[in-house]
Amino acid sequence: GNPLANGDVNVTATAPSGPLSIDSVEGSSSSPGEDSGTITSSASGLVSFTVGSSVAQNVLVTITYNGQTIYSTTLAFKTTAVLSVPSAPSIAKLSPLKGGFTLVVKPPSSTGGSAITFYQYSFNGGATWKAFAKGSRSINVVKLALGHSYRVYTRALNAAGASPASLSRVIVTRS
Repeated sequence: GNPLANGDVNVTATAPSGPLSIDSVEGSSSSPGEDSGTITSSASGLVSFTVGSSVAQNVLVTITYNGQTIYSTTLAFKTTAVLSVPSAPSIAKLSPLKGGFTLVVKPPSSTGGSAITFYQYSFNGGATWKAFAKGSRSINVVKLALGHSYRVYTRALNAAGASPASLSRVIVTRS
């Protein structure tokens, strides 16, 4: 029950799999899911260290002194998703209307780890983008010049930002 000042204790971390580390030093054990090391306590008897796991799992940490367990606990490691922008969507359908067009977007192959919040289109080379209704993959664009040619691009947005623009398609509005 007394503090162990400047004493060496053994720290062992065990888990079902994956590399473990104690104080950012990956274990030298030949078995995955195991690591151990010797840590010297402070003058007041405190032992401080960090345990790391690159796998989402529970890790059992045990501290021993002279072969006796003096503390044991289980740490729960969880993964954190790394978000990125979606990949580019594509234009599934582009049909002319009188003074406009109907545009349908095909979702991107990757959402970047976050749901697509909405799609946008541009017909001025990406200088400005206009949004579809939230949750919609199609839009009717009207009040454009009759019989005029437009180069149309789309992009998808998620919590991380906007995707690259899709390949463009050209549409000529009906007169």
